[in-house]
Amino acid sequence: MPIKYQILCSRKAIDKGVTVITHIGGRNPLGEVWSLKVEEVIEGIQSGKWEFFMNLGRNSYPVILSEAVSGKILTTIEIDKNLLFELPDCPD
Repeated sequence: MPIKYQILCSRKAIDKGVTVITHIGGRNPLGEVWSLKVEEVIEGIQSGKWEFFMNLGRNSYPVILSEAVSGKILTTIEIDKNLLFELPDCPD
């Protein structure tokens, strides 16, 4: 059974003129801060080790993998936008 983590922040960067998510982060149930590179998150989701979600307002959104021109990316199930871009920036 995968471990579920709530995402509280995302780190963004500009790559070839496009804003991309490079890291996500949050706190585990013990209150410890965590941060992972997107590549690690994708591997963890694909292996069934981890699941991720985020809350925005009163709604909870699962974070899923989606196909893009550049390969697999993280996204939320939202019709008009990827909500990971709405999160505050993670500290460096």
